[in-house]
Amino acid sequence: MLTISDVKILLEATEMQAQVEGKAIPDNPVYNKTKDYVNTFARFPDQEVAHQARSDVPEENFQFYEQVQLVNLCPMEAEEAKALIPSIKMEDEQLQSFLDNLTLTRKNQQV
Repeated sequence: MLTISDVKILLEATEMQAQVEGKAIPDNPVYNKTKDYVNTFARFPDQEVAHQARSDVPEENFQFYEQVQLVNLCPMEAEEAKALIPSIKMEDEQLQSFLDNLTLTRKNQQV
């Protein structure tokens, strides 16, 4: 599964590759709406920061779906995360530690 940030990065790379190769950039309603959506909701627009965000909520501790949703939603509190993603069964203190790391990554990114 891809996060919204991953999709944004992929679309940008696709457009850059198309420009380098002299190909047309897709211009249809679905592509344009997708691009608008990811530009609006991507929490981590830089590839390095997006990778760091994923590692802040490691697969060893979360199901893959949970990991992607935590990066997409960036909840601030453990209670909020569990309300949004009911499959998370981790203790609140441990979950809060992961969420704090994710929040710190988000705050420290250069926009």
